[in-house]
Amino acid sequence: MAGNAMVSIAGNRFRSILQFCLLSFGLSWTWWTLRLFPYWKESLIAGTPLDRAALSLLDVTPGIFGPLIAAFVMRWISREGGLPRPLGLNRHWKQYLLSVTVPVLALMFAITLYPLFGAESFTWAGNDPTQVVSSLVPITLLATLTALGEEFGWRGYLLPLLLPLGKTKASWIVGALWGMWHLPIVLSGLTYPGQPVFLAVMAFLPSVILLSFWFTALFIRSRGSVALAGLSHGTLNALSEISSPRHFTGLNPMFANPFGLVIAPLVFMITIVIGFFLQD
Repeated sequence: MAGNAMVSIAGNRFRSILQFCLLSFGLSWTWWTLRLFPYWKESLIAGTPLDRAALSLLDVTPGIFGPLIAAFVMRWISREGGLPRPLGLNRHWKQYLLSVTVPVLALMFAITLYPLFGAESFTWAGNDPTQVVSSLVPITLLATLTALGEEFGWRGYLLPLLLPLGKTKASWIVGALWGMWHLPIVLSGLTYPGQPVFLAVMAFLPSVILLSFWFTALFIRSRGSVALAGLSHGTLNALSEISSPRHFTGLNPMFANPFGLVIAPLVFMITIVIGFFLQD
């Protein structure tokens, strides 16, 4: 009887995971298909994504909330485990600081490495340095709000369902699904402007999987705070204003983007070094 109960629980868990993923992908990809299909046609035929300047917030942002909507739909139809959690705002200030510091540290290390990846010089691209730096706070807050559209789903709902497999496997699976969910945006040229489609996808997927380990560690250490995951995610997005190829002459966007081949591995290594991601 106990064995049958365990099989039933596992079956229910798998069904919830599958339903959540179908809803998340379905909701987001439907919006992005309607808005981005013309960009995909041109980018796939040419082999190179279009410039991100051609895209508007309306093209992309509503689709970001697919995982959030999917998580609440799952909460409505099923009261099993792994339900969307409260924001988890009531956490120690050190945890808030940590969620911001790790991405910033990774960027600082990345800047020292950028010359190895083709960066020739740093320039403010005609902008006032004080204005650029001061704008990071409101940009981070706005980016955090949109990041919560993802984090309520991927970390708030899906990750707890997968954690019985162990932190490592859960991070791999969430990271892979999270990365594939982004593919319509990558194909449209938003992530790595002007880069070949195949290389863009091959750079993005492993980068997101590595970042998934950090978000798992932060989520567990903060006792399931979606807010901290959203803040750290939003910080990474905001840092693209500093790490942009506009400021680093000659730097390929695949190396400049925080969700790219330099900063993402550095975030992963910092996660290991500070000891939050212990071996299963």
